[in-house]
Order: sequence, then structure tokens, then C-alpha cells
Amino acid sequence: MGRRAEPIGEKKQAAIYVRVSTEDQGERGYSLEAQIEDCLNKATEMGYRGDQVEVIADEASGAVLDRPGMNRLRDWIESREPPKTVILYDPDRLSRKLSHQLLITEEMIKYKIALVFVNFTWNNTPEGRMFYQLRGMFAEFEREKIRERTIRGRLAKVKNHGKLSCNPRLYGYCFDTADDVLRPDPEAAATVRRIFALSGGGESAAAIARRLAAEGVPAPRGSRWYGSTVSRILRNPSYLGTYTAYKVDYHQGWRRVRPPEERFALPLAPLVEPAAFAAAAET
Repeated sequence: MGRRAEPIGEKKQAAIYVRVSTEDQGERGYSLEAQIEDCLNKATEMGYRGDQVEVIADEASGAVLDRPGMNRLRDWIESREPPKTVILYDPDRLSRKLSHQLLITEEMIKYKIALVFVNFTWNNTPEGRMFYQLRGMFAEFEREKIRERTIRGRLAKVKNHGKLSCNPRLYGYCFDTADDVLRPDPEAAATVRRIFALSGGGESAAAIARRLAAEGVPAPRGSRWYGSTVSRILRNPSYLGTYTAYKVDYHQGWRRVRPPEERFALPLAPLVEPAAFAAAAET
């Protein structure tokens, strides 16, 4: 898809690009406000007035290149009147992937745009480019190490203690943050039992969804009930008393279905009897 976005004002000569994502929230100095403040101070040091600076912000993961703010910046870089300078807090604000960092940096070099960082000195020399690449490479390696340790810690928590690391949002249960376990939610659990009873009585998933919607019963997500939502509930064996954790992995943007031997079965308070589950499966 194209990257075209709203044009930048004619008086703008410098771009400030800032980015924050969920994984950055806990990192010191990586809030959007802190980044903007530091970058504006850098722009002032370089002699730019406030009306000459365009601030472009993204609230997105640095693992992907297709971000609204980044697309806007790249469009400006390739325009007839590109910015003279692009200012960032740190190289990983461009991207968390070294290959993306180098791609965007090469685009700026192509159009003779000065690239300036608040906490890193970038020099467009053989030595400077080598150091830049080495820094990005080690930063990416360190992030992967931290991520791998985090994943291993979560898996160990499930395997050794039967505890969940986050709320899987299983309808009919609530996540007890004190003990990191799922417990029945009285109101939603009653709805689950009713769904199975109605299905066992011969009512279709679509008809059950219409009934619940007409009665104003809160839906699992959003504000509406759908037949597909009811079908997923009726097919979910977790309601028999066992929740299977870590059925899939997400790594570097890839989704991998974990084989049964790599999954973790956690006991739950059952919401339906096997006979009711089997009866619903037959309808």
C-alpha cells in the first residue's frame, strides 16, 4: 500500500521523529513526551526555531516498518522539499531491527539529510557507519536475549507452578492477579452454562446469539453477540475443567502452533458436565 500522507508545511526544515510502544512504556526516557522534549532541545541547540520543526510521532512496535508516522516521514524525505535534518532520541526509535535502521538511514543519506540523535553521535564516515551498525547489531542481540529470558521465565512459571503470566481472557472466568490463576466469574459462568443448555436443547448458535443480544447479556468482547462467538464457546474444551496454555508461539512475526507435548494443561473449575458438552457437540 502507498505511504502518501498529509503534506508538511513549507516553513518546516527539521523533522523530529518519536516512537513509543507497549514494550517501551517501562523504559526510562522512552515516553513520547520525554523524547519530544529532548529532541526539541537538540533542535534549539542546532539553531532551529519552533515553527521550523515538525514533530512526527508513532505509537507502534519498532519491529514493523509500516507505521503511520514513519510512512509520513519517509514521504517527506522523498518529496521535492525534504527536511534538512531529522532528529531522534535514539537509533532504535527508527526501528528495533538493524536492517530497517540501515534502510531508512540510507534513504536520508541519498537525499543529503542530516541525521541527528540525542544520545548517540552519527557520523557518515566508514568508521561511523561501522560503529552505527555494530551498535544496532548488539542492541538487537541484547533485546532478543531479554525476550528469550522472558519467554523462558513465563514457561517456567506455568510448568513449575501452574501460574499464568497474563490474562488469556477466557469467557466465563476472571483472572485472579493475586494468584495468577483463572477463577469462575459468576455472571459469565452462568451464561456459559446457559449456552450449553440451550444448545443441548436443539437451539442453533445463531439463535442463541440472537436470544442473548435481545436480553442485553454482555458479550465476551465488544457489544454484540454473534453465532460464531457462541460456536467457539461450545467447541472450547476448557469449560470441562482444563485450560491449555501456550498453544502457539509468536516469534519475529511468525505464528507457530506448538505440538501437544509442548503445551501446558492447567486445571480449572469446570463450568459444564461432559454430558452437556457432548450434547452440544451433536447439535
